Amino acid sequence: MASTVLFLCIFLLLLCRSTFTLSTSHSINPVNDGFVLSLIQRDSPRSPFYNHSMTPYDRRLTAAHRFLLRLNHLHQLATSQNGSPDFSPKLIPDNSEYVINFYIGTQQPNYTNSLCSSDNCTALASWKTCTSSRQPCTYAVVYADKSRTEGIFSSDKFIFEAPDESLVDVGFVQFGYSIVSSSHYKGKQNGCVGLSPGELSLISQLGIKKFSHCKTIPDDQAPRSLMYFGSRAVVYGSQTPILQNPNRLYYVSLEGISVGNQRVPIPPGTFNLTPSGDGGFIVDSGTAYTVLKSEGYQPFLDTMRRFVQKILPGIRRIFELCFDGTFHDVEAVPEVTFHFAGGADVKLIKESTFVEYIKGVWCVAILRSSGNLSILGNMQMRNFWVGYDLERGLVSFQPTDCATF
Repeated sequence: MASTVLFLCIFLLLLCRSTFTLSTSHSINPVNDGFVLSLIQRDSPRSPFYNHSMTPYDRRLTAAHRFLLRLNHLHQLATSQNGSPDFSPKLIPDNSEYVINFYIGTQQPNYTNSLCSSDNCTALASWKTCTSSRQPCTYAVVYADKSRTEGIFSSDKFIFEAPDESLVDVGFVQFGYSIVSSSHYKGKQNGCVGLSPGELSLISQLGIKKFSHCKTIPDDQAPRSLMYFGSRAVVYGSQTPILQNPNRLYYVSLEGISVGNQRVPIPPGTFNLTPSGDGGFIVDSGTAYTVLKSEGYQPFLDTMRRFVQKILPGIRRIFELCFDGTFHDVEAVPEVTFHFAGGADVKLIKESTFVEYIKGVWCVAILRSSGNLSILGNMQMRNFWVGYDLERGLVSFQPTDCATF
């Protein structure tokens, strides 16, 4: 039985060309109203991408480069006005940070192609390439970085792997079956699973209105992070509204940042989403690091400088504030708190505020955005229950030790 992986992304479920058939000798549990999946951090020893020859510091540098690629794609998505459908993946799979094991199909043939005349094919808008109503629904997508994928819009039975390695049958799912892909789509990944409220994302197709995740601090002994769907989702703690937006991203209102008891002097409205869809602040579990637009980042950086000593030059134009020290020095820096609308205060743990870039060199792991979009990344979500309630339109944050679940 071949194990395959999906990345977490945002919109359309997109698979690379392969056949993943599940033996009927395995026990499969159908989904009722909730289920749980394991999230494997891509640089952990459990990941198919794990490179034994890399040092922890090599992995951090590689993660930083993936982060820059994903950040560029998110900027393109947030500012795109090209008429493409609003469930665009816009994220190449090799940029994401977590993978999920899954299987597709059974020994009984279930695979079908969507027709060119179907509503879902019509929804592909400018990506749709078929012309005859009797033809299969074909698509072609070209992104701003010139990566390309072409394929057939299809349907088959999907089965995911639960934390106890049992199998969860979610039924039939429509997906993009990629036949031709550029060299950007390479390696062991087989696609990405969409988690947006867009009509063709996985959660929309399954009718899921709630989901949550609890991400551990990665190390060789840490258990897997977990993602909960439906009735199993954990949505409690401080809450902030999801803002309506045309991009189907999870925009929230960041009202300010504190370092200890000191409020960072960020101009009011810095992180607001403009009527034209520019700027704003999103929660994105696939982006590695939190980023702030320059107007908010510079006063934050200036405030942080007052609390660290032995400051070193920035590293590779990514980490702008680094210093020589130990974790004891890190612990002496006051906590960073993000203040969201609705009274949701998210106090970061030290392990997510700083990263040890190389031994003895610590850097602030909140970075400068390359544009107007600001993002709460997954590193700063570690040891939080982060819940999404699409019916009530909110995101929740509850600090916890995710390694205990």
